[in-house]
Amino acid sequence: MKIDLHVHSTASDGTDSPAELVACAQAAGLDAIALADHDTHRGLSEAQAAGERLGLAVLSAFELSAHARVAESGETWPVHVLGYGCQPDDPALATELVLIRQGRANRIPAILAQLQAAGFPVTLAEVEAQAGDAQVIGRPHVADAMVARGYVADRDEAFALYLRDGGPVLSSRYTPEAADAIDLIRQAGGVPVLAHPWARGGRAWMPPERIRELAEEHGLQGLEADHLGHDDEARAGLRVLADRLGLLATGSSDYHGTGKRDNPLGAYTTDPAVYAELLRRCAIA
Repeated sequence: MKIDLHVHSTASDGTDSPAELVACAQAAGLDAIALADHDTHRGLSEAQAAGERLGLAVLSAFELSAHARVAESGETWPVHVLGYGCQPDDPALATELVLIRQGRANRIPAILAQLQAAGFPVTLAEVEAQAGDAQVIGRPHVADAMVARGYVADRDEAFALYLRDGGPVLSSRYTPEAADAIDLIRQAGGVPVLAHPWARGGRAWMPPERIRELAEEHGLQGLEADHLGHDDEARAGLRVLADRLGLLATGSSDYHGTGKRDNPLGAYTTDPAVYAELLRRCAIA
């Protein structure tokens, strides 16, 4: 059984519709996926209907935007928490997701103003056209508009030169603290797993002692250990840490279609025994 527990569709910043994504997953030889769009469940019903037609399991999930604070500097850095098996109509969770999505959308004009000042004008209408019917409009859609203008070759270049966290073109937005995000997922009947916790320097703001605290005090249930953003040392370290803390160690592609060309479906997968335990925890959470 081949399982990919973190994929994205056009409901957020992927480039495949939910139904297209399921068809691509089947063609890639996957047996199960988790649709984990950013801060939304919008594509879930379409994906699950396609999964039923094609015989591929689609687990309910989303990737919740959060942040952690670096104790030494006081800086905050982004953290993403995967929420599996939540009740999508949970009032507290639904309210928080609206606030996070509004935070994403509200910062776009500030980003566009900075791009204008840097000599790369992009209009809000162009960004919205790239987003299509996505419920979540964010930096990837700005990047797509920059590609369409010919400023950069692809999303990767746009982020590397301008839009990355800590980069020259950025505006802050609302996100909950990581512990609060985990609490929300647990209260909504879900299973929280830290997404790619040590990618892009993440160990600095999510060290082992912080992960232990989130597990022991807030009910963190797993770590996405096998991910293209982790080198061999990080993957091994996260697996050891997960084993020591009694957490699930998952693996996934973080697929975005053509939005991330180096992240093919099934690039990393989750062990079937871990998947079975995740399903069990979803049922009893």
